[in-house]
Amino acid sequence: MTLSFSTNLNGKPTYFVEKIISGLHGLDTFKGFNLSKKYDHNLDLIEECHSKIHTIRQDSQNRWKAGMLIHFVINNRTKNRFQFADCFPVISVQDIWIHPSNRTIDVWKKDSKDSSDSFRDGYWEKLSQSQIELLSKNDGFDNIEDFWQWFNHEFGGKIIHWTDFQY
Repeated sequence: MTLSFSTNLNGKPTYFVEKIISGLHGLDTFKGFNLSKKYDHNLDLIEECHSKIHTIRQDSQNRWKAGMLIHFVINNRTKNRFQFADCFPVISVQDIWIHPSNRTIDVWKKDSKDSSDSFRDGYWEKLSQSQIELLSKNDGFDNIEDFWQWFNHEFGGKIIHWTDFQY
C-alpha cells in the first residue's frame, strides 16, 4: 500500500525521504533495496540525519498489517507522484492515542509474539517523556515542539513500523 510523505511541514523541509533511507540502510533486509535514481537525494544528510523508522497514520478501516508492502512515495495523487524507493514490508503495527492537551501518548503493547491484530494478550501503556521524545524523532520530527504542533488535537491511529523497533 502507498505511504505518502510530505516534503515540507510548517514551512520547513522535512527530509523524510533521506530520513527513511537512512533508517532502511541499517537493516539486514536492506540488501537488494534500490533508491530511485530520479530523486535528488542529499547523500550527506542520509549519513548524518536521525532516521525515520516508522510513521503514524489514521487507520479507521484497520487496513495496515504486518507483511504488507509499503510503497514509499512523495507527491501522491498528483502528476508528480514519485516512489523514492523499492517496496518494503511492514514489520509491525501498534495502536496509538495521542493526547496533546496533557502531552501524553498511549501505545498498545502485546504480551506475546502473537502476530494477529486482536486485542487479546496486550495492554495500553503510557509513554514516558523520554519515550515521547524518541517517538517524535523516530517519526522524523526535528524536535518535540514540531511533533506537538503537528499533533495538536486528540488522535487515534497506528504506528506503522518498517523496522523491528517497538514502544
